[in-house]
Amino acid sequence: MVLLVGGGLNADSLTGIIFAVISGCVYGFTTIFLRRQKSSDPLESLKLSNLLCFFICLPSMIKAGIPDGKSALFLLILGVFQIGFASVLFARGVKGVPALNSYIFRVYRLFLLIKSD
Repeated sequence: MVLLVGGGLNADSLTGIIFAVISGCVYGFTTIFLRRQKSSDPLESLKLSNLLCFFICLPSMIKAGIPDGKSALFLLILGVFQIGFASVLFARGVKGVPALNSYIFRVYRLFLLIKSD
């Protein structure tokens, strides 16, 4: 929480902080529930969640305007590599890595990112 409110707390940043906390909690629950899937592939759940997110965000994208060709290409590249490839690796890793090790690695990586700034 100190990292989130380190720059001060005001009305403009409060909404972002609330969404960041909710996002972190949802990410944690996603990891827990993906690990609890013993009989099915976690990748299928991630595909479903990404598809659901796409359809939820689609009205906002249409309202903002359909992106031009160059923007659409960059969105496709980001979707494949940043979301798709990462989801495949995460789904494979979540089955083989103990939950505590996964958590420790994520927290350690966060501190490395902060230290590099």
